[in-house]
Amino acid sequence: MPGQPVLVPFVEMKLEGEQEPYFANVLTLDNVAYLIYDLTQDFKVVCEQLLSVTRGGMPPEAGRIELSKEWMKLASEQAADAFRDLEAISSSLERSR
Repeated sequence: MPGQPVLVPFVEMKLEGEQEPYFANVLTLDNVAYLIYDLTQDFKVVCEQLLSVTRGGMPPEAGRIELSKEWMKLASEQAADAFRDLEAISSSLERSR
């Protein structure tokens, strides 16, 4: 409804390094969602390229692959939970119209 106040959610994004953040910013929720999408899309391309290289006989460090798998598993679970929450929010907005 025009003139009705709305909540614009912001998220503090910080990628920590050993001494200082690699990235620190406050973004709107939709921009964070896009950033996550963009990062995972780039990560997928890197994994596809790495798979091609490993098929050529050059194996990557197994420990890093296992750790990467674990982080991506956790990330996919968190992303799925966040998506369910966004779907619930979207549904409640549709019902209130």
